[in-house]
Amino acid sequence: MHQDIHALKDSNNIHGMIYWLLVKKYRKKHDLKKEDIVILLTDIGNHRNWFTGYDESGASNFFVHTQMWDYYIDGDIRYPISYQIAYCCLKMGCFKLPSNYSHHSIKRVGDA
Repeated sequence: MHQDIHALKDSNNIHGMIYWLLVKKYRKKHDLKKEDIVILLTDIGNHRNWFTGYDESGASNFFVHTQMWDYYIDGDIRYPISYQIAYCCLKMGCFKLPSNYSHHSIKRVGDA
């Protein structure tokens, strides 16, 4: 999959939809179920400049951008990358719908 993503990049950034096309191809190749979590680790940036993102289609797909951490931390980049991977898995366990993944839409259970 590494070669696929590098072939599709444009000026070191790609549109997030390309991540999901690659993940869909990976899921099909390995016969993964919709509820199986797939996290694409990539060194190619995305059009929103996010470190982590999720597939809004409802599939359990995430990406983690593995570069540029040195702009934000002065240490081993494996730690924030590991944190982002755990974050993706925890979001899957805490929320039923991808639309609830955003911190802007978190409401207490029982709130209208």
